[in-house]
Amino acid sequence: MSILPSLIDHAGHLGAALAEYTQPTIHEEETLPSAIRAFIIIGAFVVVPVSIAWFMSRCAEIYEARHPEET
Repeated sequence: MSILPSLIDHAGHLGAALAEYTQPTIHEEETLPSAIRAFIIIGAFVVVPVSIAWFMSRCAEIYEARHPEET
């Protein structure tokens, strides 16, 4: 049972250490332009192709519905 007070004491020290830790935000650093550029790149290489693929898939479904394959 002597471990419990030790764990509580260590947790208190850890909480104090975490409270003193400060991390710069994205506005404090000069990373905002890089972050914006990254979102644009992700959009260009992920969102746009997926949107085009979805549109082409829908067009293919509509075409197949209007022109059923006769066998």
